[in-house]
Amino acid sequence: MKKTIIAVIVLAVILGGGYYIIQKGVKKAQAPQDLENSQTQNILEQQQNLPQDQAASSTSIGKTGQNNSQSSSTSQGTFSPPSEGDMGPDVLVTQVDFNGTSFSPASINIKVGDIVIFKNNSQEDFWPASNPHPTHTDYPEFDAKQAIPPGGKYQFKFAKAGNWGYHDHLNHVIGGVVNVSQ
Repeated sequence: MKKTIIAVIVLAVILGGGYYIIQKGVKKAQAPQDLENSQTQNILEQQQNLPQDQAASSTSIGKTGQNNSQSSSTSQGTFSPPSEGDMGPDVLVTQVDFNGTSFSPASINIKVGDIVIFKNNSQEDFWPASNPHPTHTDYPEFDAKQAIPPGGKYQFKFAKAGNWGYHDHLNHVIGGVVNVSQ
């Protein structure tokens, strides 16, 4: 009886160890996605550290991972980095910062298919969503549908041309506009 119990315990330890090794391998297989997220974040942070006249340019990131500067005024929680399926050769990733009292820049110009990342640099939650408040019916898909905590991000890929006013759903007097052209 003791030999059977010992054999079961040894088998459980071996199986548990194998499971642990397999899970570590799965995490390593996911590392390239983390690298892509890191590259996108580094590009956005570099833009924020540029002199004022250069900070107004946005970065286009293609599937090759190469960065191409373009002239345009712009910047970008639950945040998932742009995936390869989101990133075409001319997709512009733009960051809009929220500081608790305003969005910066308050107005941006992008093209259909570009991605905007709304980053919460405040000490309070925020909730970016399309106008009008509280229904968000101008562009219903453009709605975080939840509060984004301090330090968090929300990204949205604009698939429709138009001038899309938006606001902080938690404080609807704070807003901006995303002008999307073909």
